[in-house]
Amino acid sequence: MKARATVEPIAYGGWDHNLRLSNGEVEVVVTLDVGPRIIRYAPIGGPNLLKEVAAELGRSGEPTWKMRGGHRLWVSPEEPGRTYVPDNAPTTYAVEDRCVRATATADTRHGIERTMEVTLADTGSEVTVVHQLRNLGAAATELAAWALTVMAPGGVAILPLPPNGPHPGAAAQSAKDFAPHLSLVLWPYFRFDDPRVTFGRSCVRLRQDPNATGPTKLGLSQRAGLAAYWNQGLLFVKRFGHEEGARYPDRGCNFETYTDGDMLELETLGPLVQLPPGGETTHIERWSLLHDVPAPTTDEIVDRAIFPRIS
Repeated sequence: MKARATVEPIAYGGWDHNLRLSNGEVEVVVTLDVGPRIIRYAPIGGPNLLKEVAAELGRSGEPTWKMRGGHRLWVSPEEPGRTYVPDNAPTTYAVEDRCVRATATADTRHGIERTMEVTLADTGSEVTVVHQLRNLGAAATELAAWALTVMAPGGVAILPLPPNGPHPGAAAQSAKDFAPHLSLVLWPYFRFDDPRVTFGRSCVRLRQDPNATGPTKLGLSQRAGLAAYWNQGLLFVKRFGHEEGARYPDRGCNFETYTDGDMLELETLGPLVQLPPGGETTHIERWSLLHDVPAPTTDEIVDRAIFPRIS
């Protein structure tokens, strides 16, 4: 009989109410006492690829936003009020076949309702995460869906770059031939001499350093819609969209990454949209997991042993 993904209630991390999706190869745990959050994504019996903040697991009802770890849904552009609305209360949820849909109560000040729909493939490691923001307020508002995956420490993020090309010279057919093909956005605490950052030929590598004393962050207009994180021989792969001609937050970013001494985040963003009352916007990620992947210490290793497996 063909294997199928299953969904079952479990206790996890000190919370009594969670749902575990599993298919014999990987498992995903979605919290119900807080959220919506994915707190675990891992091979069966293997290490959690996602960061867990031990002191904040099993807790709920706090008046302020908590990191906790895992994967969360935020509202961009980032600002203290609307972005950092606490997700510390129980969600409403529904289960259909191998899909879990969890929704947080809309915040009373801004009226934004956040929903996360998680589907696990019957075989393999693929997880589809649909993020939805709905405006239940009385006025229209501009925003973008912002999906953040907090990765466990000790790994390396791999951010593909578009292929290089020659100067068009006299062969140019239009002004587009002279246009740039990538935007790089830097935050005030980014430094070009930061040893955690490597700008290679085909990718940017960002190393999570548990001994780091400060954070760094960068963003890209990532048309490939692909980012990855290597840790202990496992490779977490995240695929997402890029809509040509759309406006994106933070000077055009559809992808951002942040790291400090505790963790590293892979962050994807949907386009900026003007949501009328009752309107909604959706942003989709697809995750997968590869085993026996060599450490991405050089461009040659990435080009030879990693990109062929994820392209």
